[in-house]
Amino acid sequence: GEIITRKINDKHFLELLDDVFEKDHKVMDTMLEIENAVTLQLNMIPIKDHDNEIIRVCIILEEVRSENKKEKKGYNLVKIDKTPEPKFSRREKLVEAIFTQSEDSFSKAFVNRVWALLMGRGFVHPVDKMDSSHPPSHPELLDYLAKEFSGSGYDIKKLFRTILLSRPYQLSSSPVGEIKPEPDTFSYFSVRPLSAESLSKSLLIAMGNIPNDDGEFSEIDYNKLRNAIVKKFPNILPEIYSPSVQQALFFSNNPLVEEFLFSENNTTIANVKMEKTNVEKVIKAFDLIINRLPDQSEIDAGVKFLERDNDNVEQLCWALISGPEFRMNH
Repeated sequence: GEIITRKINDKHFLELLDDVFEKDHKVMDTMLEIENAVTLQLNMIPIKDHDNEIIRVCIILEEVRSENKKEKKGYNLVKIDKTPEPKFSRREKLVEAIFTQSEDSFSKAFVNRVWALLMGRGFVHPVDKMDSSHPPSHPELLDYLAKEFSGSGYDIKKLFRTILLSRPYQLSSSPVGEIKPEPDTFSYFSVRPLSAESLSKSLLIAMGNIPNDDGEFSEIDYNKLRNAIVKKFPNILPEIYSPSVQQALFFSNNPLVEEFLFSENNTTIANVKMEKTNVEKVIKAFDLIINRLPDQSEIDAGVKFLERDNDNVEQLCWALISGPEFRMNH
């Protein structure tokens, strides 16, 4: 940029600005020397409209003092020549560009992401790399679902219903046969981690907190728990699921988790304690938290754990919640 040095006083400041505005609208650094030996550095940044016309000039003045003084002050001045008037809506242009593509790439990308959200991985994996280097595992099925999606007027509910009612979604997570097929065959359900939102709500429901018809939890600060879990489990569609030590420690000894586990609204622990025998308590805990019955080895281990202390029911429930089975969608 151009550097201009002048001696001015306050009343000449606007005259200087007008003089600078008449020059070429490039970024210029102007050093202004005031009578009190304080130097102001003027940074000019032009903002242009669609016709490449200057509509605004942002001027930032920074007071620069001598080296033995650390004090700095900032000044802001904005000059607006005219109000910008857009000739078209950028949102409308974006929508036109999305829905006028001949290859229907938008529908394919949307279907691929929804499929990955429900099935654990998409036809194209990772979901954000739909290019020639990452061909889809089932191109015919992807094309069919994309055409159905666009043909339905981009009905998202219908797309979800179609995938949820499909045979691949309803398969077991246990592969058939001795050799485990590749995950992109979708011949078995891929075990995937719950999202942070699903995990936080599952934790509250497992502890006996039932949401109302609007999906809200009464007398519980759900957002407090959700925000804490989101920070520890930020990825929704990870390319490779790799749990961290911090995530394991979060469920093992985080005071916030303990607060929600042992709150007065926790009916799960109360129901487990109502059972007469330790065997019944273990079975009840698995049924309410993991939503399945334990096998004999799990019953034996649970009974042995409860026999150590009468207050170990809370610890048993905590162990089931912090375990990997609770955090995964099977």
